[in-house]
Amino acid sequence: MAENYQKMDVRTYSRYVEKGLLKDADVRSHLKGLIDDTDNAVWVDVTAEEVEVSAGPSEDELETSDTKEEVLDSQAHSTEEGA
Repeated sequence: MAENYQKMDVRTYSRYVEKGLLKDADVRSHLKGLIDDTDNAVWVDVTAEEVEVSAGPSEDELETSDTKEEVLDSQAHSTEEGA
């Protein structure tokens, strides 16, 4: 039984169809047979704040006498001060 569920997995079923191990009609039939569990769903509203992402220190910053750790540390402090 678990093998059938694996074949019907939306991430893998197209490979089984391409190999001829599963028919597209079988997939559609399986999906139609699933129960609608909408009433048991818990809806979640996700809101994310926009943040600026840095790619890290530039080559010029890394070529100075500061160590990489010092550059990263100074960037972290400047980011904290800007927040």
